Amino acid sequence: MKLWLDFLHALFAPKDYKIKTVICKRHRIKAFVADTYFKKGFGLMYHKPLKENEGMLFIFNDNSRPGIWMYNMKFPIDVAWIDKSGKIVHAVKNAQPRKSIFNSEIYKAEKASEYVLELSAGKIARMEVRIGDRIRIL
Repeated sequence: MKLWLDFLHALFAPKDYKIKTVICKRHRIKAFVADTYFKKGFGLMYHKPLKENEGMLFIFNDNSRPGIWMYNMKFPIDVAWIDKSGKIVHAVKNAQPRKSIFNSEIYKAEKASEYVLELSAGKIARMEVRIGDRIRIL
């Protein structure tokens, strides 16, 4: 099964990501942009661990409650959901990777979101980010 998943990843995983700068408080994050169906679907699956000031920014543009799961991730992450005005509306800290599709929890915000920002585990605490804080995307 693993060989089959590795083959599918090599075949379909996105190779080129736009980069945006996300600013929250005094912190600058280099964010890989997931703005297509495949990029959102693969997310950080099979990705090497994020560096301290790296992240992945999912752009949904539909004011929904997008879910994030940790299937085939290699490292834990922090996740922040951001509404269309740039306000953080929900966060999950230290979400753990899952190897099985059957026990992968799906994390969702309680409020509508336009963006989801994934960061290295512990980054939300280190940045002292709180619900209601605002971000800017450059």
